[in-house]
Order: sequence, then structure tokens, then C-alpha cells
Amino acid sequence: MKNEKLKAVIIDDEEINLCLFEGYVKDLGMDVVTFDDSREGLDYLKSNGADIVYVDCMMPKMDGIELIEKFRKVHKTTPVIMITATADDKALMLQALDVGATEFLTKPINPFEFKVRSRGLMTLRQSQKQLREKIAFIEDRLRAVSKK
Repeated sequence: MKNEKLKAVIIDDEEINLCLFEGYVKDLGMDVVTFDDSREGLDYLKSNGADIVYVDCMMPKMDGIELIEKFRKVHKTTPVIMITATADDKALMLQALDVGATEFLTKPINPFEFKVRSRGLMTLRQSQKQLREKIAFIEDRLRAVSKK
């Protein structure tokens, strides 16, 4: 596998959260793009994708649940972490997971938990990429053999 940096996208309407999460993600060695507007973030994701997406739950224009639903129509396997200030809302957590969130974190964010969960998803994403590369290699070999 090519040794490329993973790319994270963070979507949160609060500037302080964007700065905080961006710092955590950079500490993990990922490139990062941030958006304070959920619609702009979704447009970017649809066109460019990402390796891991961090999305706030409560945002104006489009909330995190709707964003994940729309994102999943285009990118089915990209890990998504839903972040919310609503700590004890089990129904919200289940809804987020049901529409496609991979992980769920509550504010205030524990930096250690953020990084541990992110590292797990980074490993998952790297494995997904390696598998896709192996499949592409095998398909190329099969095409070459079938042409002979």
C-alpha cells in the first residue's frame, strides 16, 4: 500500500470545536479539512471524500443526522464519528448509529478517548484501502491471464 496520509474532514458550526478537533486530528498524523457549514462540508465530501469524518450533531441548515444520511448514499464505508453535546440521549446515539455513524462521542470531548477511537478508525480505514488495492491487483492479474 502506498504510504499516504489519511485525510479527515471535520464539520462543526462552532469555531472553537473546529480548532480543538483539528489539533487532535493533526496530532494523529492526518491531514485535515474543516467546515463550519454543514452543507458546504457535505458538498466537499460528495466530491472529494475523506478517510474519516467528524460531524457535529446539532448544526443550523442541516444537522449531523441528515448529513450522515446523505453522505452514506455516496460513501458507504468511510468511518464517521458523530459528536454531540447531548450526553445522555440514548435515542440520539442509536439514531446516529442507525443512519451510518461508526462512533459516537459526547462533549466535552475527552482528548484521550477522541484519539483512541480515532486510531481504531484509522486502522480500519487503512485496512479498507489495502483490501481495495489487493482486489484491484487481483482483478488486473485475472484480466491479463484471460487475454492470453
